[in-house]
Amino acid sequence: MVREDTRHGVDEFLYVKVLKTASNWGTLENLMFVVGATQVDEFADIRKLTPHHFYLVPGVGAQGGSLKEISKSNDQEIAGCW
Repeated sequence: MVREDTRHGVDEFLYVKVLKTASNWGTLENLMFVVGATQVDEFADIRKLTPHHFYLVPGVGAQGGSLKEISKSNDQEIAGCW
């Protein structure tokens, strides 16, 4: 899959800026992120930006996401995915 360039002339993708900003709004106990299982390449990057948060990962199965592929991007020794 080709990643759409959403930088709009700046150095970072919009989702990176959103994650950096939103991760400061709450705590690890009351903030989680939703990341589609079809975005395997981005998931690894997201994990690096917010390694201790939990993630809701919809899209496995009929929507084309692979539990096996998304699991490869998930370090089980840190926060989990649901």
